Amino acid sequence: MPDAGGVASHAPRELDQRLVFVVFNQDINCQFATIQGRLVEEPMIDYITPIGGGYVFAPPGARGPADCVGSGLFA
Repeated sequence: MPDAGGVASHAPRELDQRLVFVVFNQDINCQFATIQGRLVEEPMIDYITPIGGGYVFAPPGARGPADCVGSGLFA
């Protein structure tokens, strides 16, 4: 909602940007979760705090015609 100067003002947690963030990590706790913890005092926290989503596992790909997707997990 615009203020008297015509500038939109937002209350915390009311931003509706609908951004998509995709990241590939080997260890979710050591990488993504650790960085999110460091951003708690960030001035732009309303723009960088995830409010939804999920984790998707992506197995390693096949290395050749005789290999299968995810075979490296069982080596």
